[in-house]
Amino acid sequence: MIKKLFFKIKNEGFVKTFKRIFDRIKKYLFTKKHKIFWMLKIEPKATLSQQNSLKKKLCDFKKFIAKNRHKYAFEAFENKTALSVNDIELFNQTFKLKNINYLWHKDFLTKVQNNAWNCQFGRELKIDIGEALPEKDIKVPWEFARLQFWNKDRKFVKKTVHSFFEHNKYRGNLNWFNPMEVSIRAVNLIWLQLKFEPLKINFLANQLTQHKEFISDFLETSSAPNNHLLVDYVGLCYLNVFLNSKDLAKKTINKSLQEFEKQLLEDGCSYEGSSNYHALVFEGLIHLKILSDFLKIKNDAKSLIKKMAPLNALKHLNIGDNDSGKIFSRIKQQKTTGSHLFKDFGLFVFNNEHGDEVSLRNFNINENQPKGHFHHDNLSLTITINNKQIFVDPGTFIYTGCKKDRDDFRSIKNHSTFYCEKDLLLEQNEELFWGKFESKNNTLSFLQKNKIIIVTAINHDLAVQGITKKRSLKIELEKNTGKINKIIITDEVENKSATPTWFKWNFANHPEVKIKKPNPRSKTNQIIFKNKIVALIKTKLNTKIRKALYSKEYLHKQKTSALCAKALVKNYFKTSFCIEIKKGSLSSL
Repeated sequence: MIKKLFFKIKNEGFVKTFKRIFDRIKKYLFTKKHKIFWMLKIEPKATLSQQNSLKKKLCDFKKFIAKNRHKYAFEAFENKTALSVNDIELFNQTFKLKNINYLWHKDFLTKVQNNAWNCQFGRELKIDIGEALPEKDIKVPWEFARLQFWNKDRKFVKKTVHSFFEHNKYRGNLNWFNPMEVSIRAVNLIWLQLKFEPLKINFLANQLTQHKEFISDFLETSSAPNNHLLVDYVGLCYLNVFLNSKDLAKKTINKSLQEFEKQLLEDGCSYEGSSNYHALVFEGLIHLKILSDFLKIKNDAKSLIKKMAPLNALKHLNIGDNDSGKIFSRIKQQKTTGSHLFKDFGLFVFNNEHGDEVSLRNFNINENQPKGHFHHDNLSLTITINNKQIFVDPGTFIYTGCKKDRDDFRSIKNHSTFYCEKDLLLEQNEELFWGKFESKNNTLSFLQKNKIIIVTAINHDLAVQGITKKRSLKIELEKNTGKINKIIITDEVENKSATPTWFKWNFANHPEVKIKKPNPRSKTNQIIFKNKIVALIKTKLNTKIRKALYSKEYLHKQKTSALCAKALVKNYFKTSFCIEIKKGSLSSL
């Protein structure tokens, strides 16, 4: 244990190491306190002043939102038809439900028999991890317990919210384990009260007081904090705004903004390596801006939103992990076109008004960044033509439910890139949310002249093994329209190791796209969409088609295919893939 402590001090420094130890001791003591209070059935209650504050501020906030809702780009604010009685939206998908009273502690979407958690005290929850075969997934009951029912009717909301509190007593089960989930539920309780008024004010005030105590006691701090801490703060901000004084609310909002800024890279992207978690953090900032405007507080929320907005505006991105999560509502994307280089995030994107989009990934990662939501996707690309996705990121699909699927979806072998066995060795023994790979000294740049864009990425992930990889994209645009006409992908490998190494290429296509050769010996592959040839991809390598999987949203999986090739690299190797878009082929589809 002493050796382990010295190792931590050497790698993290004295201050960080002992701060981590202090945080663990503090959370341990809070857990003991909560368990004693749970056993004695002692629950915090809202004071009369907090009840009055909640009542008044709900009324004022409702008027504020009615007047200013056009300023905030929540999709929930759009007038949508309510879902039918037995339909529920989870992970941006619609599912059929029956008796909601039996769903709070189960993965009701799995087919496995043992689909429930029998946890009595929430902080003692043991999360099951499926290994080779799918098991129950804790995110299903957690997602349901977020109470994100804005698009349901009042009868359903009232019944469901009352059912939650009947079957989920404070501190008592799996829905009182994760502060982030508690924060999201607190935010949604406030928004549901604004629209449907399902609860009496004194009862709601008591419940929100309990949510506030739990989040405050188990705030998810760490040496490399992530989106959980930011969402915790969003929940605390709402609770302090509605239950407490303006001074305390202002202090909490300003502290939250400092934490948000710490997790942003210089180019305005979330430092977690995921476009979808960037969107979640971006939504969190929108909430802080709403609360700041409501209280008439001046702060940096607007400037941070402006800094984060460019990545969030890109339509087809699915970089890194995607758990289809949101706090209250997805944010409507603002249109932006052109060439975008997010140098610190490690991403180039070109898009235009015709629905064409090309991305290339090549990131670096430092020791202060949380690695849990990165994928092993360096030098991977995606291509969309006229809003039709051709080559895609494979997605995420699952976390705790199946470790094998989790690893497969984030592996380099399933992204649209090229790799060797040494790349796969970097993935060995990865934890569920902690990648082992290191990425340093990688570069990404672009040059645009007239209607030609050259993007260059040099990758040193295997520098220790003597291998350097390079991928270049030459994007040719039509002179008159600016549509993508041709994309030339050039890949190079420099191998200074003593042994020749096999490299494999993989291009993961969207499930609606088929790739086939006109004849077995052909070096040209046809890209087919709805039985129509929309593009050709030419290469000197021998190619084949393999089966693959694609996940658009969490727990959503589709069969697809991938174009593959391989080559033995001795010292230096260079190859190319030329994608020619058939003019007008996609405009009518």
